[in-house]
Order: sequence, then structure tokens, then C-alpha cells
Amino acid sequence: QVYWEQVRKVPENLRHRRITATYLKVVLPKFGNHVVYADKYWDGDPDKRAYRNLYVFSADRNLNGLRMNLLGIPRPDRFDNALRDPSELLVLDPSEMSAMDSSCNTVWRLRGTVFTTSFAGSCTLGKNGKEHGFTVPTHLTSDSTIGRGHFIYLTTGVDDRGKLVSGPPDFVPSAELRA
Repeated sequence: QVYWEQVRKVPENLRHRRITATYLKVVLPKFGNHVVYADKYWDGDPDKRAYRNLYVFSADRNLNGLRMNLLGIPRPDRFDNALRDPSELLVLDPSEMSAMDSSCNTVWRLRGTVFTTSFAGSCTLGKNGKEHGFTVPTHLTSDSTIGRGHFIYLTTGVDDRGKLVSGPPDFVPSAELRA
């Protein structure tokens, strides 16, 4: 995507930034039976850290899907070797993690051979000042497709007046290839 946007001369302000992500299933009993550690960086440079998160998965019969709770890791720089040695993550405790309201959990539903996602409810961040980087109430929507060889996602946020405050201004989804 990053390559073709450059070749097609998409204006700089509409281009997607390159992100590289490694996802590793980890055993962290304090968090549940199905936990994935994510280590992400920008622009092909491992020194430009983007995010380090835990994804905790559980069945949700009421929503007929798989619920994913995204947890922020405090002081993520202490886990520089976690991909090589996941036991580093055993010091984490659920009480120290940052999490969004459960309405912002992502629900995965199997559709044929791909998963589609949406939020579990009406997801609004920034209601009480700065919350996960949002300083004004921001109403988020998410639409993703995860297949064998791709991950296509679009998350946008608008303020109370409907002005876009988060997400790509042209509403073109980001596309990641899976290897």
C-alpha cells in the first residue's frame, strides 16, 4: 500500500504510514487463555516503536463472536526482548494495564473464510478529558477484514459535530499483508 501510494503519486497528507507488526501468542494466565502480544514499529525501522499491546480474546455468545480486548502496556520499553523471550511479559498484571471501555472491544465474526470486525457497542473516547490520546469526545467506528493473507482495517473518529478527528481523511482503509 505504501509503495503503490507513492507510485500513484497520492498526495502526502493522504498516504498511509508503513507499519510493521509482529503478533505472538503468549501464555499469560493472569489475562486468560487466549492472549496475543503485539509489537509494532513505523517506517520499517524497529527503533521507531509504534505500539506494544496485549490482545485478550474470549468467546462472546451474546454477540455471536469472538471478543478482543486491547490492553495498553505501561512503560513498554521494558519489553525490548519480549519477542525473543516472551517470559519477560509474565511480570505484567491486569491491574496495571490500560483498557478502553468494553463497548470499544472488537468483536470478530467469521464470514465464509474471513473474519469481519466491529466494536461491541457505541465506542466513544475522550469523554473525560484526555483518554487514549483523545481530548474531545470522539465517536469511533471500525471496519476490518482479516483473511489468510491480508488485514484490511479502517477506524475513524468524529467529534460531536461530525468533524473527522481520527483516521484517514479520504476514508481509504489501511492494508497489511500477512506473512
